[in-house]
Amino acid sequence: MMNFNRREFCKTLGLGTAGLLLNLPFSLSTCQRKSRKDLAKDNELTIKVIGLGGLGTRCLDQMIQMGLKDIEFTVMNADKFSLVQSLCPSKIHLGESSTKGNGCGMNPELGYAYTLNSQETITTILRGSDIVFIVAGMGGGTGTGGAPVVARIARDLGAVPIGVVTMPFSFEGKWRLRNAQEGLQKLKEASDLIIMVPNDFVINFFPPQVLLIDVLNKSIDIISSSVKNLLDFFLASASGCLYFSDVKNLFSRLGLAYAGIGSDPEKSILRAVQTATDYPLLKDVPLSRARKVICILRVSSQERLANVQYASEIVVKKFPRDTDFIFHVSVDKSDRTEAVLFISGFAWEQSVS
Repeated sequence: MMNFNRREFCKTLGLGTAGLLLNLPFSLSTCQRKSRKDLAKDNELTIKVIGLGGLGTRCLDQMIQMGLKDIEFTVMNADKFSLVQSLCPSKIHLGESSTKGNGCGMNPELGYAYTLNSQETITTILRGSDIVFIVAGMGGGTGTGGAPVVARIARDLGAVPIGVVTMPFSFEGKWRLRNAQEGLQKLKEASDLIIMVPNDFVINFFPPQVLLIDVLNKSIDIISSSVKNLLDFFLASASGCLYFSDVKNLFSRLGLAYAGIGSDPEKSILRAVQTATDYPLLKDVPLSRARKVICILRVSSQERLANVQYASEIVVKKFPRDTDFIFHVSVDKSDRTEAVLFISGFAWEQSVS
């Protein structure tokens, strides 16, 4: 690993000490000598991903297909058929004796009760975790009711709970949206960070004639990519590129966040950053109200330092001057070029109304 002079780099970008938040370094890392499993083992870093309900199950199946094999996955559902079809080896059938495998009937109260009844099993699975991702769709039964229970168990065990959720389309009606907002509020109270993917915002990726299935699949893609990039960020800390104890402090009570993702097949980090800042999911997000930004840059081995500095400057100029920034830069061994933004610090009530 080769560290930047953080103070000089912050000064170059006009950040003052904003980029020095929690003493996390700007770092240029080549964390490629060890596997994910070896890195996690070295620092005893344990990350678990929990998928609740139908949406959570589909997202975890996609992550498994993406090759994230050294992370511990568990799906939880009251729908037996969904569990049987899942690729995930670790499964919990919620409410098995009550539902006979037929789900929660879109009732969050049942989702809550069935998950709470499995608290002992869930605690056993989550024990020893450093970070727990809770993936679910808000508005239905199992995910809406069960996600806050899992997050609370994770926090009680000393882990960092991170929710990654979708919100329903506006055309699905006020009842489902109200359920989603109530579930989101409960999840917020039990989580350190929530990455929210509103389905209405996902429509911005497509022309008016888009198929419903394409929008739903895009939501799953965004969730899977967000989890994968955060996994990479955390595992970079396990390799010594960042201090994991500082990362845990950084994510404590971070609140609601949105993701912006950009890549460039021609390996230009400048174009990747521009794509991330112009990400369609962020079109209706009030960036002027954001107060914290985590920027993860992956560059090719041939990328110039000046371009990385300029790419960081592009990000900084998109946000208010008092925004806190964390930049992490790594050289990708496959020469992949990608920029990922996690934008947070919004007032909660402004974000869910």
